[in-house]
Amino acid sequence: MWNRGTAGASALLFCAAVASAQPVFTPGKPGGGLTPPAPLTAPNAMVERLAALCRGDKLAAVPGEVNAFHWSLEIRQKRGGGIATVSSQTATYRLRITPFSSGYLVEWSSIQDPALPQGLGLAVQATILTSPDIELAALRLCAWLSGPAAAEHSLYAATFPLVDVVVDPHDDLAWPVGTGAVLEDALTHPLTALPPGWTSHPGTASMQWCCLFPDAAPAPANRSSFYLSTQDQAGVAKVLGAQALNGALRFSVRHVPANNLNAAYYTAPFETVLGSVPDDWWAAANRYRVWAEEQPWTEQGPMANDPGFSVTARQMTMFGIFAPDIDFLRWRPWPERHVEQALAFDTSRIVPQNYGWYDHGFDEQYGDWEPLPEYLAVAGQAAAAGARFSPYTLLHYISQGSEPPVPGYSALAAQENAVIDENGLAVTIIDGSGRIAFEICQSTQFARDYAAWLARQLKSYGAGGMYLDVANVLPAQLCYARGHGHPPADPGNTARRIELVRAIHDAVADPDFYVSSESVNELYLGQIEIGMSQWTNNFFLGTVNYYPLFETVYHRYLRVGRLGAVLNFDTEKLPPPLLQVLGRQTYAAHVFLGRTPFAGALLNEDSLRDNVLASFPWGLLIDTVSRTMDFLTLPKIADHVGHGQRLRDPQVQVASVDLARVGEFLLLLTIPYGTVQPAVYVSAWGMPDTGAILLLLQNWTDEYDATFTQALPPGSVITFDPSSLGFGEGWFDEYDIPTIQVPTDDVKQIPFPGGPQPYTITFDPAASGYTAAGYAIWHYPGTSAAVMAGVSPATGPIVLSGTIGSRSSEAYLLVPRP
Repeated sequence: MWNRGTAGASALLFCAAVASAQPVFTPGKPGGGLTPPAPLTAPNAMVERLAALCRGDKLAAVPGEVNAFHWSLEIRQKRGGGIATVSSQTATYRLRITPFSSGYLVEWSSIQDPALPQGLGLAVQATILTSPDIELAALRLCAWLSGPAAAEHSLYAATFPLVDVVVDPHDDLAWPVGTGAVLEDALTHPLTALPPGWTSHPGTASMQWCCLFPDAAPAPANRSSFYLSTQDQAGVAKVLGAQALNGALRFSVRHVPANNLNAAYYTAPFETVLGSVPDDWWAAANRYRVWAEEQPWTEQGPMANDPGFSVTARQMTMFGIFAPDIDFLRWRPWPERHVEQALAFDTSRIVPQNYGWYDHGFDEQYGDWEPLPEYLAVAGQAAAAGARFSPYTLLHYISQGSEPPVPGYSALAAQENAVIDENGLAVTIIDGSGRIAFEICQSTQFARDYAAWLARQLKSYGAGGMYLDVANVLPAQLCYARGHGHPPADPGNTARRIELVRAIHDAVADPDFYVSSESVNELYLGQIEIGMSQWTNNFFLGTVNYYPLFETVYHRYLRVGRLGAVLNFDTEKLPPPLLQVLGRQTYAAHVFLGRTPFAGALLNEDSLRDNVLASFPWGLLIDTVSRTMDFLTLPKIADHVGHGQRLRDPQVQVASVDLARVGEFLLLLTIPYGTVQPAVYVSAWGMPDTGAILLLLQNWTDEYDATFTQALPPGSVITFDPSSLGFGEGWFDEYDIPTIQVPTDDVKQIPFPGGPQPYTITFDPAASGYTAAGYAIWHYPGTSAAVMAGVSPATGPIVLSGTIGSRSSEAYLLVPRP
């Protein structure tokens, strides 16, 4: 188990026997436990189809269905290191399919392939297991080498399954990168044109599932969605692929055997589940959650009931970044700004993250964490003001000449504990200062001692937490060192990384000391309490849309903060009213998707000059933030949005805004569910233990939004009166932009609906797994007072209608009647 204070569980290895009476794996059972043979049941349609494909049957191409089933093995020559790839697509072989109690055993033997080295024999088996009541099958691969050349070769990597799925041109792909994204029109999407390999788990994939679903909602009656998930408890190195080929999407999982330079036999330590699920991505996310809530990383329970979860992280209402000002004041204003924002937003629970607290530049001299004197001078003041801050750190690189003075280790510790590649060389990079930096093997005792030492140092400065840069998105390390206390190509590397995070908690002996990291990762739940949702459209050149995939599965187990800017880069090209519109939309979108609202330097007038938002006036966003926080600091709402389960979004009838009309600036926005945005965001949150449901409404439009209702001719000049837009005195003088040139190429026609918005919401609690027995509807009109609006003895879908005011938010909390 991986909760604090216990060791990681290892997966059982299994290769199916030929005889049908042998025991088999039970699909989805944690640990892959064995079960005795059961009466033969009729296999479902997915298994029948896979078996037919194995036999080579020609099946009709139907959208959403599998039409190919293959494997690929990489075989490495031990001397010389040459790699041969043998595939069921290019080889000839004898095929035998044996039914047993829960599915089929598929055997490929007498394999002949032009790439197979002379004198080397290869045999492959796969089990296809199923449950008779669902359209899912669990697959596991086993392969081994034989023959006189076997001693000279090793099973280096395996790709299994290789599954082609027929795709409708408008099918969308839910992909687990970061907190979740959707690739629209997946067959022609630029990311599916890439070769497999850009999404690894552990790594950029926060979870291990994906879903190909029809873009129509609800799905057509004759269509279901394709679902694929690996069921890996140990976090072994794997790469998830989805590549467009010949009118289909080829889904693949590439994984690596332990000691893959000397492996003659390999059984995959996990199953891959694939098949069909009804409806769309939300149904797939909930199918995955059923499995995920039985895994080691969720056994401690949701954060609200987890005694080991940091109270600071659990109760935070805003996530802020505070960095030094570029002027002579440096760090001096930080405690004052923290108090200022706590008062402005009526919350003391702002969790700050600090950059630039050390005495060198960003991404330079890794391992040198000497604090700035001016930082230490105010850190204690900030801590006394309630800022349980987390300084930035990066632990997996140490630059030569910057070795940290970890007690008990010499100055050569970084080099001695560096990751060793398969050629016996230390893995290094060049840091921002031009120094060689060693990648530190996270499985070593040194790595754990280094993390614990630094945590104690930060605690002595007054820190209440520790930020581990990119830890959540690091792929599994394949270290081949012989003296690090782990086997070559360590398959348990992720479990030892979890031990490293646990060492941080243990070192400071403070149950409220928290750990945060960039992005999110299911494997660290219960150890890393705050994930920083930094994956933005900028990372993917505007090609993906945000979907709350991670929140739907894991919102109750992790706090998700937000670092990235409201807007980013080239914002000086936009007139301030348009910045205001897009800033409010982005802020509301973060709350809608389930991120904790941001504070800190992004809302700090004196810090903006040291930020990418230098041209974004502070006052334009403050009103939206204040109104949002009015709601999110109310106890019942904070509890739901912070700790509840993300439900399927209600259907909303309201005016919409086409953000695609903003042109090039589409790349800079947070866009949930596509470019056409509702003027009122409505999200649903539930508490499974009590059955309570919250519907949260946010109107991000305003009367200023009508400014750009028609296209502007080239060379147009718009003059703004700063006093009419709420600017502070002197702002325009300082930045010298009393008039703004607005070429047609920069600002398109933007039909923003201004003012109050009428809406109708339909929400069916039963569709989200909640009873619809009866609810009291509480209406919060934007103040701290709660008003009883009425009682609805709902027995089916709930319909709410009304008008939401300009630049305000409203929420309806639906609580089951006693």
